[in-house]
Amino acid sequence: MAFLYILWVLLNGALVLGLLAGWYRCLQLFARQYSRSASIALCVMTLMTCTRGSESFRESAPPRQTTITSSELTLDQPVYDDRNLLDLPLTRLSQRIQLHPTSQSSDSVRVDQSVTLSGLQLGLRWQPIDLLVSPRPNRRIRYDVAGILEWRLLSTTIYRQPVQYAGLLAVDSLPSRR
Repeated sequence: MAFLYILWVLLNGALVLGLLAGWYRCLQLFARQYSRSASIALCVMTLMTCTRGSESFRESAPPRQTTITSSELTLDQPVYDDRNLLDLPLTRLSQRIQLHPTSQSSDSVRVDQSVTLSGLQLGLRWQPIDLLVSPRPNRRIRYDVAGILEWRLLSTTIYRQPVQYAGLLAVDSLPSRR
């Protein structure tokens, strides 16, 4: 998978550089035929168009908050878990789960959870579908993460890879957050 990812990043980078070189050459020809100010205006309009399209990719899913009730999960302080779900050479898909005691009831716990794609994301996009956390016996918590990893080429989705992760966390082994 790591080799495929590196190849995908190189392909995206080569295409972007090729398009930039072609775009620069077209602007030079446009400047020769018309004027330098018309070429600069075309350059500014193109850049404004490109930056507006990239704003939607910066949106990420907000952390999900739920409350779970279990008589075994009494907490006196917040605990958290950071876990790498997918670790590629320059990109990481990581999950964060935080458990907070609630002031309303001693047998309920507020859960904040999120999954983010970080690092060099050239050609990849993460779309979360579902995040579930459920209590298990012996002060354990089961987490399920489902999403789609999109392989994109020049902002066009080429392949949508459904991804699902599941695991167990022992609450007693989690570090506390003070």
